[in-house]
Amino acid sequence: MHIFTAVKFNFSTLLVGMFLAVVVGYLIGYFLRKLISQYQLKEAEMRKRKIIEEAEQEAQNKLRAADIEGKERALVEKEKVEKEVQLKWSELRDKERRTNQKEDELSSSKVKLIEIEKELSLRMGEAQKIKQSGLDEKARYEALAQEEMKKLENIGSFTAEQAVEEI
Repeated sequence: MHIFTAVKFNFSTLLVGMFLAVVVGYLIGYFLRKLISQYQLKEAEMRKRKIIEEAEQEAQNKLRAADIEGKERALVEKEKVEKEVQLKWSELRDKERRTNQKEDELSSSKVKLIEIEKELSLRMGEAQKIKQSGLDEKARYEALAQEEMKKLENIGSFTAEQAVEEI
């Protein structure tokens, strides 16, 4: 005998059994769906966290890269400014050296000029003395010449004998 034949079912029992089977199936489906939804939700949460972490990591990497790039640019600008400053200092030192050299040349020229002025002053003094002594000599010779002329005039009025005596 077969199991179904031994047990007699009536229609209401069958309906109640089917209803219970549907309810149990619905509940099992509901809980399975809920369980699967929770699993999918947890998985979505994990993916969300992972995406957020990756995005944060990428943002930090970009921030570091931008920071490094900014520092590199600042370093390049700093080196550029330092080179410019060194060039300006070099030009300034060259100008200062040339100015000092010109000052030394001017000072040397001034000393030479002072020496030349002193020598010229000495020579002018000597020339004045020579001129004065020449004028004094000239005056003395003119006086002597005048005196000799007077003597000659006197001698010209003398006779030959008086002239010999005068000499």
